[in-house]
Amino acid sequence: GQYASLAGRSQCLECPEGKYSLYDGMVKCNWCPTGRVEALTGSSECSECGVGKFSYYVGLTQCDICPIGQFQNRTESSRCESCPKGSIAGTDGSSKCVSCDPGQFSSEDGASECSICIAGKFSASSSASECTSCPTGQYQDSDGSSDCSPCDTGQYVSTLGQTICHACSIGFYANASGMSSCPRCSPGEFSDSNGTSVCKICDAGYHQAASGQSNC
Repeated sequence: GQYASLAGRSQCLECPEGKYSLYDGMVKCNWCPTGRVEALTGSSECSECGVGKFSYYVGLTQCDICPIGQFQNRTESSRCESCPKGSIAGTDGSSKCVSCDPGQFSSEDGASECSICIAGKFSASSSASECTSCPTGQYQDSDGSSDCSPCDTGQYVSTLGQTICHACSIGFYANASGMSSCPRCSPGEFSDSNGTSVCKICDAGYHQAASGQSNC
């Protein structure tokens, strides 16, 4: 922790802050390397920066803290790492990144907070870097969802990323949930209202030769 740069000195000098001397008989002190610092004078070694911290330059007296969006899980580091897509570091001095929950995402490296999937989209698992549009036959009317819901019988949705389902028109039906289109009622059948799940059969004495009709 001491040195003497000139011959004939009667007293050794202490190494200043940011420097150290490890051995006896040193004529100069060494700079603390990157990843290590020293705030005291007369030191024989430098202190390592802990997790969540770093020192980029030599000869520093204190470690810097990793900023939000970055982390460092090792000691004695000269820099911090950006959190990858799908994860965040929301506080300074993070030693690890946190995965975005289902229904959330982060699309860029170094994010400090997760974004919410908007209605019509979802993310089913953690660590998502983007949200997925609801498939045809399904919808989602809420933000931050981890899945989509199938359309009820008598309803359909034919395009991706929808927030509502549509009722089958008169003359059409949907007898199962999750339909992407409504089939026409067959000849001999009809539907006279919107949102029909089952077509009606023509009464005795009536007929209907065409499909997709509203009456017999």
